[in-house]
Amino acid sequence: MPQAKTVEKRVAQILAYLESKYAAGYPVELKWRKILIDPDEPVKCRKEYAAETYLESGKIIILMSRKRNRTYDYAIDTIIHEYAHARDWRHARIEGREDRKIHGPEWALYYGEMYTDIHDEDGWKLSREF
Repeated sequence: MPQAKTVEKRVAQILAYLESKYAAGYPVELKWRKILIDPDEPVKCRKEYAAETYLESGKIIILMSRKRNRTYDYAIDTIIHEYAHARDWRHARIEGREDRKIHGPEWALYYGEMYTDIHDEDGWKLSREF
């Protein structure tokens, strides 16, 4: 299968590859929105963000912004970042135990492992098969 021609489809290929190789604590679903902003922030302070990861109905949802993730490189680094959260958020962490850092040492190890796989090893090519 050739590399996907759109950013969204390429991100889906990368995510499917990562899921096949690295387990997460919950099933993961990828969703896209035109733009992501925090509605709880005062209007003057609102900022756009690239992605958000959260638990919903027994799934980890990775929500990505089309506006912020326009290029392949940026979007792929974003999905690696967010999937590192999915791997780090095991049951105890995501079900109410908030005593760990969001970007703690375990998250950094997961991120580094997957980043290296995609960018420095064959993950970029192998992910085209998904």
